[in-house]
Amino acid sequence: MDTLEISSMIFALECGALKKQDVINWADQIILESPEPDIRLFDISVAKDSYEIVSLLNHFEQHEKLNEIGARAFTLFAKGLQDNKTTYERVTGKLYDMAFSGHAPNPQIESQMMCYWDELANANLGIYGNSDEIKTECLQFLVEYGS
Repeated sequence: MDTLEISSMIFALECGALKKQDVINWADQIILESPEPDIRLFDISVAKDSYEIVSLLNHFEQHEKLNEIGARAFTLFAKGLQDNKTTYERVTGKLYDMAFSGHAPNPQIESQMMCYWDELANANLGIYGNSDEIKTECLQFLVEYGS
């Protein structure tokens, strides 16, 4: 199985960019296409919520290159935002966490990953900044550095 896909789906589930049903559909598709599917996929197919699915996905081997996981997660985040599955607040919070865990697609963008969360919060509180502009910049950032 694609360890990069599995590792990046965890981040996307945690911030709502992927929903439980998206991952269940992924597992079901693999089950249908495989003559001998991994038994763990059946557990995902009947999972009760996203938290359980994240826990189950963590039982699979994780991809070794953290920057590649980050890049794939960025793509999932952008799609989740474009499809209105999640909020910018959740995604920018996850970007912040990822910057500290070494999951930046490029080490030079770690500080930028940390800024969106604060900038959006300040704009939403009316302290300074325009939330619509920050959201647009964030989406462009995700698309630019996604894989």
